[in-house]
Amino acid sequence: MNNLTQPSNRIAIVGRPNVGKSTLFNRLLGRKRALVHNQPGVTRDRMVEAVEWIVGGLTYRVELVDTGGVGGENFTQEINQQVDLALEGSQAVLFVTDSREGPTDADREVLQKLRKAHILDNQLVIGIANKCDTEKHEAALSEFYSLSLDYWLPVSAEHARGIEDLKDLLVREAGLTAEQGPSDVPIPIRDWHQIAIVGRPNVGKSTF
Repeated sequence: MNNLTQPSNRIAIVGRPNVGKSTLFNRLLGRKRALVHNQPGVTRDRMVEAVEWIVGGLTYRVELVDTGGVGGENFTQEINQQVDLALEGSQAVLFVTDSREGPTDADREVLQKLRKAHILDNQLVIGIANKCDTEKHEAALSEFYSLSLDYWLPVSAEHARGIEDLKDLLVREAGLTAEQGPSDVPIPIRDWHQIAIVGRPNVGKSTF
């Protein structure tokens, strides 16, 4: 596990089994580190890794925490203990669901766990409707609003759709602390033309 100079930039990834938490963890990390498998319950212990993101010209050192699926049939007690440790001290929580299945009772149980632990009161919780591989899958996003979170994002961790939007949202709303900024060398004053990049969510504005 890598240590960060600013441990407050900790982001925990939670959810029921087999919704793509480890795939999202790997995507945000920028390399394959967590075990990805179709069989539920493969991830038992939490995994912690450090990564640097560049968002808006600033560098953010982030600690990502992957966890096992809450509510599964295997290693229930061990997984719950590891999830509790992951949530402790996290600045933001990514609550991952499967967009193709819609909100399930198991998703609601995970959210109830977060409520009982007062996570929703004290930390930023972003709902991730994962496996939105196409715009057709994004149409199901409205179903998740019934789970009463302030933020929901359509994401495909496997295909990197929505990842830059997620980073932007985390930096803006979680108050992540920047490690360093742009160069202090002054830029010569010129007659600059300003160009705004606009569009609906998830079309690649940040990537462009």
